[in-house]
Amino acid sequence: MNIGWVAGIALNLVHLRTGRWTPVTRAASIAVSILQLVILVLLITGPDIVALTPELLTGGGFTDPGAAETVVPWVGRSIRIGLAFGILGTTVEIVQGIVRLVRAGNSGRLVP
Repeated sequence: MNIGWVAGIALNLVHLRTGRWTPVTRAASIAVSILQLVILVLLITGPDIVALTPELLTGGGFTDPGAAETVVPWVGRSIRIGLAFGILGTTVEIVQGIVRLVRAGNSGRLVP
């Protein structure tokens, strides 16, 4: 994840320096987005991100053990739903970047 963040920051710094999109920065942006997509897929298919148990909730002040057992699976599901939205957004970003890169190549100018 850190490599993806550093790559994104480096790309933004290059983009700020040049002041415009170039085919190289557009391709780099697509590559960074693909890296982010891979990370999101690994996160959603891997083990739970939050190690939450009903015992942990009841020990932390949750008074009803039955409610704690109901809440725990929903926390994991909601995190996976959030990651799924991240995958969807990143996929749209990749497709938009590819379309802009192709349009720029066909028209001779770069689309923002």
